[in-house]
Amino acid sequence: MEERGSPHPEDTYTSEELVDQQPVLLKVMDTADEDGPGNCERYLCWASAFLVVYSIDDRKSFEGCQRYLEVLALHAKGCQSHCPVLLLGNKLDMEEYRQVPAAEGLSLARRFGCLYYEVSACQDFAGVQRVFHEAVREEIPSVAQAKLIF
Repeated sequence: MEERGSPHPEDTYTSEELVDQQPVLLKVMDTADEDGPGNCERYLCWASAFLVVYSIDDRKSFEGCQRYLEVLALHAKGCQSHCPVLLLGNKLDMEEYRQVPAAEGLSLARRFGCLYYEVSACQDFAGVQRVFHEAVREEIPSVAQAKLIF
């Protein structure tokens, strides 16, 4: 996935990846949704998976994730297909400024039945890539399809 500066609402990134020896086309929309979770409903039909991201050094961003997870949980009840949700604590490189303990992130993820990861997007590309690959595995357990849109 190509690196870019600060995300703008609805920036889209595309990357061809090999997941478990299968080619996958990832299309990632970074919503940077500053309007809150009520506005995220327009993305619900577009996505095959959701990565809900907060900064481990920003409690307010973590608290905002709960509202997004609630909206996604309501959406999931009305869907027939499985749409995986992953909760991602970012800025692991800012550990000394941590405001959200990992146990708290894990607890929230368990409450909503989603996977939980912590990464440093600026220092650990491979870690971020692993998260996206895991989202693919959750969406397509056999990774049998050649194209997947997030």
